Amino acid sequence: MGYVTGAKKPPSLEIEKDREKVPNKEYEHWYCQDQLILHAIIGSTSFSVMSTVVNANTSAEAWKKLQTFFANKSPAQILSFKERLSQTKRENKSVSDYFLFMKNITDELALYGDSISDIDLVVHILNGIDPEYHDIAATVHACDSLTSFEELQDRLLAHKVYLHRIDPQIDLVPLMANYAKKNGNSKHSKGSYNRGG
Repeated sequence: MGYVTGAKKPPSLEIEKDREKVPNKEYEHWYCQDQLILHAIIGSTSFSVMSTVVNANTSAEAWKKLQTFFANKSPAQILSFKERLSQTKRENKSVSDYFLFMKNITDELALYGDSISDIDLVVHILNGIDPEYHDIAATVHACDSLTSFEELQDRLLAHKVYLHRIDPQIDLVPLMANYAKKNGNSKHSKGSYNRGG
């Protein structure tokens, strides 16, 4: 934690050796470690928060920016996110875009220390879907086991394909593109975990 708190100060950029200025290897090591931590901090933030830290030069600077950002949070901001979560409808969004939008809101709330459970997120999503998906909503409500966020998304995507078989006028191009992107991201994530050990 010395890097992010600023306790571990950077060594001198250069040192004197044989009466000449040469690069300090300790600084090079410090810089590499600090940049790894900085990129980890930036990579772990949501899109809206990322703009706060993306221009930071050191991990300590990024950490300080985050502390300032979250110190300025207010009940009004949390209330705003919760209202968006309860009032958002799918309307003309694709299924994948609708789910991503709702998930981003819950991620923002989690950053403010107000986490939304998976089942509550599912309820909000079901409240925002249009009538063509009400059969799925009824099935979820009648199910003995809780339906997860991922399971609900898969069900709605599959239902869209079914509706297209009944009525070919339903445009599946954006749907299938989103479905392929979703599966591709899932495989990429699994591959990343596998590479990690």
